[in-house]
Amino acid sequence: MRTTLSFRLIGFYATVATLTVFLTLWVGSMIVKQQMVAAVRTILEAESREIELLLSDAQPPFTPESVSYAIQDHTEIDAIIFYFQVEDEACNLLFRSDNLAGDSLPEGEAGDRFHEGRLHFRLTGQETPGNMPVFVGEFQNDTLRVRIASGFDTQLSILRQFRILMFAAIPAVFFLSLAVGYLLSQVMLKPLRAIQETAQRITGANLRERIVVPPSPDELSRLAGLLNDTFDRLEKAFDQVRRFAGDCSHELKTPLTVVRLQVEKALAAEELPPENRVALEEALGEVGRLEKVIQQLLLLAQTEAESLQLNRRSVSGAEYLEQFAEDADALASDAGRSFCLERNEDARVSLDPSWIRQALFNLLSNAIKFSPPGGAIRMRGVIRDGFWTVEMEDEGPGAPEDQLERMFQRFARIGVAVGQPPGAGLGLAVCKGIMELHGGSIRAFAKTADRGFRVEWSLPLEAGEEP
Repeated sequence: MRTTLSFRLIGFYATVATLTVFLTLWVGSMIVKQQMVAAVRTILEAESREIELLLSDAQPPFTPESVSYAIQDHTEIDAIIFYFQVEDEACNLLFRSDNLAGDSLPEGEAGDRFHEGRLHFRLTGQETPGNMPVFVGEFQNDTLRVRIASGFDTQLSILRQFRILMFAAIPAVFFLSLAVGYLLSQVMLKPLRAIQETAQRITGANLRERIVVPPSPDELSRLAGLLNDTFDRLEKAFDQVRRFAGDCSHELKTPLTVVRLQVEKALAAEELPPENRVALEEALGEVGRLEKVIQQLLLLAQTEAESLQLNRRSVSGAEYLEQFAEDADALASDAGRSFCLERNEDARVSLDPSWIRQALFNLLSNAIKFSPPGGAIRMRGVIRDGFWTVEMEDEGPGAPEDQLERMFQRFARIGVAVGQPPGAGLGLAVCKGIMELHGGSIRAFAKTADRGFRVEWSLPLEAGEEP
């Protein structure tokens, strides 16, 4: 599927916005965790100072009874928040708070201990008491090693819930970003769409329209100005081509008409020698051929510049082909060929009858020229995929598959009919231009590898017609 600038902008905005929100929330969760740790560290430091002050009243040698006497009451008061454990230098247990329920606070690493009354804190990987993570502070005073811990499960639970909500919010943020990105793309790309719509309306028949330049002096206004300058140059070029085509047609038609009249006048003389008469008749034929080439070149220039005026009207395809078939049968019979309208499905189409008729006669002329004497020319009108399709086929020598596209180019000659003068190679090019001006298309097919040829053109049905 083709991707557009709008889709790319929406995807880019949604991705960047989602990543930004995710990183912001993740960094925020880390900061919150650090603040929680700092808060626990602060209360443990304050509690350690109180315990140190209480233990200063006990005199060595320290016994379980003396230590318990000094801090028991205080530990019971703070049992909701803190856990306490006191050991001597030999790691003999002297005191353990009742809320530990016989459990022990986790040991720190040997190199992690701080002495001289300073606390060392760490969030232990062990879960105790009661499978609860604790944050342990440790200090050593004289011959006593004191550990104080505070539960950290509430803080960790808050962090877990925060991160669950964070990950759950990411899809919502992404889809919300898509919606916001779509709205932004509609607003930001509106000037580009206006430029595109105006540029599409500017054709060879409508070169005077220009893009409205946005008032803000930004890249879009400069782009619109650049395109308008380009259209100005195109309009001048098209005007020059039209003037040249018109002047060329006018200037050449007049002398050719004079030449034709003079040749016809010379041919009318009775005393004209036979050899001169033959030469003049050949010259007259060449003049006629040149007049036809000039007419086709002018018509081709008009179709390519989209300046050919079409007087379109709604017609019945079946009736139109029946009328053409009467004249086609007479022309084919006069040339020693047969013509048959094999199939004629009715359809309502909008077309210029005179120009479509000229295109049909161009195709018929080619079919007559390349068909062998007595050969059959067949035509069919069918409705296919929403188009009125007309096919014309002959029994001529056909054309190679690799030449079927090239034959619609100007001055393209694919083979020469036996006993016929070579054409200018403009008939099919003119047909192609007329069909494209009607919004249709034209194609050629080889019936077999070495014989037969079919040309097929299609015009869109009118709105509401059944395909």
